[in-house]
Amino acid sequence: MKRFFALVVAAAVMFSLAACDGAQEMIDTTEGRLTETEFISGVGNPWTEVETVGEAAEGSGVGEFTLPEDGSETSQGEIHWFGYSYMNEIAEATGSIGSANLMVRKGLSEQGGDISGDFTDYEYEWTQDVDGLTVNCYGNEEGSAMLATWAKDGCSYCFMIRGQGDVYETYGLEQEAVTEMVSSVN
Repeated sequence: MKRFFALVVAAAVMFSLAACDGAQEMIDTTEGRLTETEFISGVGNPWTEVETVGEAAEGSGVGEFTLPEDGSETSQGEIHWFGYSYMNEIAEATGSIGSANLMVRKGLSEQGGDISGDFTDYEYEWTQDVDGLTVNCYGNEEGSAMLATWAKDGCSYCFMIRGQGDVYETYGLEQEAVTEMVSSVN
C-alpha cells in the first residue's frame, strides 16, 4: 500500500512539474515541418517591431507620430533612431541621444496618462512649461530629466533617457534639451 501511495504522489509531482514547463510546440525552422521541440513559457510580447515610425503610428492607431530627424543635433548630442514598434494605441521609437539610450512614445489617452511603463521612484519631480504644455519631469539629479511625460490633443507622450555605465541611474536631459525634445515630438 505504501508503494502504491508513493507511486501516486510521484506521478502527481511529475505531472505538475511538466505542466509548469509551459506549452510545447513542435517546429522545424528550416522546412516548416513540425519536428523540433521548443518550450514556450511566460506572457507573449505585445509589441510588434516595424521598419519606420510611420508604420508604428499606423499599427498603433495614434495617427501621425513625428520625431526629431535622425542625425539632428541637440544641446546634449546627436539623435539617432534604430527601432520602431507598436502595440494597441501606443507607438514607440528607440534610439540614442549622444551616448545615452532614448525611448519616445505616443499613445491615445483622453486623460493624458503616463504611458512610459516606468515605475522607478525618482529623487526629483518637477514640471516645466514647453510651448504652453505642462511637462512632468523626473530624475535622480536636480534639473536632469530621465523621464518626461506630457499630454497634447488627446494623446499622451513620454521620453525616457538612460545613460551608459556609471551614469545609468543619473543621466538625463537638462531644461534646454527637454524643450527641444518636447517641441519636436508630435
